[in-house]
Amino acid sequence: MQQIFNVDQKQFSSTFLKMINQFQMDHALDQFVQEYSLGMKHKLYWSAVLARKSSIILLDEPLSAFDIDAQKLALAILKQKASEGSIILFTSHLSEISDTLATRVLVLQEGNLKEEKI
Repeated sequence: MQQIFNVDQKQFSSTFLKMINQFQMDHALDQFVQEYSLGMKHKLYWSAVLARKSSIILLDEPLSAFDIDAQKLALAILKQKASEGSIILFTSHLSEISDTLATRVLVLQEGNLKEEKI
């Protein structure tokens, strides 16, 4: 992963393991990814993506496979990233998530801009 994201290996590994720990996934590191549930795979993807210090984070339905605890943690992580200056773009069918997290919301209907909230 660190080669794909072009980051320092030690920094990537440290941040990745921290994220895995936060998502309480350390018990599954010795399993094959194919054995993971959908929620576990999403936690793994999140950990890999967030291990890279990026100024822009793009997520599609980021909470869709998470249980309530993982959703709360993911929202807290996104808020932290935003407070550190990252730009976070995400899609969601759940307005309560965008209302909680977003500073700007674009509502699309059938591919057209229906509403903009700032």
